[in-house]
Amino acid sequence: MVVDERLSPPVENGQPVIVRGRRWTIFAVERGADCRAVSLLADKPGPFRFRTLLAPFDRFQPLTRGMARVVSPSTWLKAARHHLAALSPLGGLTTAGSSGVRLLPWQLEPVLAVWRHGATRVLIADAVGLGKTVQAGLVISEICAHSVMARILVLAPAGLREQWIEELMRHFRLEALGADAGWLTRVVQERPASFNPWSAPGIYVASHDFVKRPEVLRPLEEVAWDLVVVDEAHAAALHTDRRAAADALARRSRRVVLLTATPHADDPAQFDALCRIGELGDHEPSMLVFRRTRQSLGAGLRRRSRLHLVQPSAAERRLHDLLDRYTRQIWRESASRGDEAAKLVTIVLRKRALSSAGSLLSSIRRRAEMLLDRGRPDEAQRRLPLAPLIDEDPLNDADDGAVLGTPGMSDSRREQRWLGALAEAARQAARAETKFRYLVRLLGRVKEPAIVFTEYRDTLQSLERACAAQRIRTVSLHGGLSLAERSRIRRLFNDTPCTLLATDAAAEGLNLHARCRFIVHYELPWSLARLEQRTGRVDRLGQTRRVHEIGLVADDTSERLVLAPLAARAARAQDTAAFAEGLATVFTESRVAALIMMERRDTWTPPRPLDTGPFNRSRPMPTSPPRHSLADEAAEEAHRLLDLRELMKCIGNHTQSHHGQTVATSITNGRASLSPGLYAVFLIVVTARDGRTISVQSCVVSHPLQSALARIKPSALRAIATRLFRFTDARTVEALSAASAAAADASANHLAVVTRGLAHRERLLRHSQTGASRQLVQAGLFDGRAAREAARQTDLHRAFAEESENRLDTLAHAPIVSVDVRLAAVLHVAPAPR
Repeated sequence: MVVDERLSPPVENGQPVIVRGRRWTIFAVERGADCRAVSLLADKPGPFRFRTLLAPFDRFQPLTRGMARVVSPSTWLKAARHHLAALSPLGGLTTAGSSGVRLLPWQLEPVLAVWRHGATRVLIADAVGLGKTVQAGLVISEICAHSVMARILVLAPAGLREQWIEELMRHFRLEALGADAGWLTRVVQERPASFNPWSAPGIYVASHDFVKRPEVLRPLEEVAWDLVVVDEAHAAALHTDRRAAADALARRSRRVVLLTATPHADDPAQFDALCRIGELGDHEPSMLVFRRTRQSLGAGLRRRSRLHLVQPSAAERRLHDLLDRYTRQIWRESASRGDEAAKLVTIVLRKRALSSAGSLLSSIRRRAEMLLDRGRPDEAQRRLPLAPLIDEDPLNDADDGAVLGTPGMSDSRREQRWLGALAEAARQAARAETKFRYLVRLLGRVKEPAIVFTEYRDTLQSLERACAAQRIRTVSLHGGLSLAERSRIRRLFNDTPCTLLATDAAAEGLNLHARCRFIVHYELPWSLARLEQRTGRVDRLGQTRRVHEIGLVADDTSERLVLAPLAARAARAQDTAAFAEGLATVFTESRVAALIMMERRDTWTPPRPLDTGPFNRSRPMPTSPPRHSLADEAAEEAHRLLDLRELMKCIGNHTQSHHGQTVATSITNGRASLSPGLYAVFLIVVTARDGRTISVQSCVVSHPLQSALARIKPSALRAIATRLFRFTDARTVEALSAASAAAADASANHLAVVTRGLAHRERLLRHSQTGASRQLVQAGLFDGRAAREAARQTDLHRAFAEESENRLDTLAHAPIVSVDVRLAAVLHVAPAPR
């Protein structure tokens, strides 16, 4: 029996107790230096059913196990159901069954790899809409269920922070803290200066752009995290501040989970950098990669994608012809002198022209002004880049800023003449744009909510005016809105019938499929991965209807000659590995730009098929199971959890009223298919030294029916159950000894595998001295207390090493298990009367 002697009086996992005048069951005990955090589950459902109290500050009165109680068969069956619900296999999931998620076997593979097989770094790179957030939530819920002191950090785009908090609460009943600039300011003002606001246990959800600021990152690096989740991990690209911050925090975490649908597979350097986030050394096992497609999983209905050709007006054709000649001349001149910045200008102008003539007109005017201003002296003193705390960097859906000020031609006067001609042509074309009229007619025929995506905010504003003129109800979502405004627009669109006009500020991560299944691309993006991200807002798990996707293509333009064939091929392959591994990754924006500017047609051929299994990686991971084994385990676990859910429905609100007692009853074999005899049901509870429950298994010991037991009185049945409870029967002792020894050996081996990777990473964490926050700010800037700060950092690293040392000591002893055998129920089956 596993007993914590430091509690007064002693209590154990699974022990019924009375504390604060209420009956509870202990399901976890977290050890501290001078106290214990005891996690409790109330007997009766209702608010505050889960509670954590500290011992010895609260006194726990154990309900001792008394003699067996003889009950009616129906009451015995209710008690047996409670015992069945408490069973947990070795390495089984404890929270997925009670969660609100749909139990899909492949979604359980990552959490089983982490929880059952000890993987410490995982990349989930499934296709868009396959529930990567749910898979990460399963890992989070398991860690929280086994440690009330867990510290978990979720990094996500700022626009997804509220959605993460909502889904953790809705699916897993986990309360997460939105860690933004306002929260940090309040905590700093309310707490002592020495208090680290990130040090308290809990789940923190912060944005990539918020944590990359040096003043925010520094205290984050002082915390040892149990889990760091990086959502949209492709945003942490190589040589960026986002990547430096994500890697620094992952290096402070015992487990790392990365989520992305576009994992830079076309760029070996970027993909390798992604897989090395959180890596503490060359000897650490490589990242465990899961890459599943809709076709491999058989998930969802195949969407319908169509490209609608729009015939441009004569003025629009003149504009595109003129812009083609201007940009190709710049491209040739810049290529001869190796000027990549000038090439970028041509890409920006061509993309804005394909969006709308009005969008191009504003860019042409701004470019002309910026080129004139380049020769003028700048007499204004430059200001230091001091900025208040922000949650995200501005999204580039409005103005391309300094890019437009890059000279393209060697003759500046000649270029100004070109810009003047282009401005006049754009002004003529903007008077009546054909795509606007086509879109308005299309939306008028669609009698359901729709989403219209465009890349630029000024095009979106023109669409707003065109729809308003036809009395089409719309809401708009773009990068110029605050996070609160974007959340309000998202809820409004999900709750009311209307059309959403959006830039790519809504293209990542948002769930917009509650009412909508209709997507319109006003212009085709130059990255097919972005095309898939857009449609993935509605084509995802939970979508019950077929998704319709329409791309508007301007005829006789590069959109028709280059982009349309790529989009058509992507539509044909959108449920296959050819899209996930080929089109979406090979045709990046830079490669599409080269095709358009050099007037080349699509010559893409499918690459060699890649391994799309979960163990596609460059270096082997010895402790990882083969793919088929993990898939089989996940299917078996999903089946068990589904049975558990059905069992919990049968239990309902009925709570067991026989805590600490063995229930016994007598029936005739006419009511059951059992042979006459005596059946004793024992629970074998295996716990680790740190108090964690490893497994709960059942063992049924049967005794053949003796003539004296054909008819039995309640008092005699109670006496028999009491003898079984005290293990006075040799047959019972022999059976239980064998079962207990097998459970202990299997549990010890399992713990050895699981803790091996954690212990290795803990040792690496102990020696990790990474300080990315110092690399993101100029040394000595505004820091007149460098010596004291260095001493403080030394103390913090020493404390971090001590915490790791304690963890290592715990992990070193974790494989030592204890076995507790409990008599749960006794069933007497009498022969049916003749």
